Amino acid sequence: LLTPAVRQQLRADYEAATALCVKMGMRSCKELREATSLLKNRGLSADDLATLGTLGSVLPALRVLTLRESSRSAGPDGVPRLAEGLGGGALPAMAYLELYRMHVGDAGASALAAALDRGALPRLKILQLSYAAIGDAGLVALAPALRRLPALDSLYLDGNPLGDEGLTALVAPPPPAG
Repeated sequence: LLTPAVRQQLRADYEAATALCVKMGMRSCKELREATSLLKNRGLSADDLATLGTLGSVLPALRVLTLRESSRSAGPDGVPRLAEGLGGGALPAMAYLELYRMHVGDAGASALAAALDRGALPRLKILQLSYAAIGDAGLVALAPALRRLPALDSLYLDGNPLGDEGLTALVAPPPPAG
């Protein structure tokens, strides 16, 4: 038996998911659930990205996600909220993730690292975080999680203010086994 508070939360979650489907150009949430590729050029809010993150567990076919945000309407909280919603096993088929001109920042890079450590995006092959305001601290946080992705073979970080500390963390040899 659902309490009124739980029912109200389920209704709010459903409405947020439905609104996101419309913003993504889908006729229905079923279309989103079955999508293998999504491209959105602008207009997603931080709330939209948070909703997308929570839907990661019900998007089993999604292989490609491209979010390009020249207007940066999601602000600095959007990508961290997206990553925080990604639990273990989320987006299991995703091979390509592009966040181009999205404000990822160091907080978003750290949140993405935590999502990867929880087991999200297990088949990620290509990660593009271009012009994403990631600095050394973000790359230091993200690098170990990236090294643990067995399928990752391409990483794009162009346009980020990276220095020696971040790049050293990225290319550092893995710690010895045991």
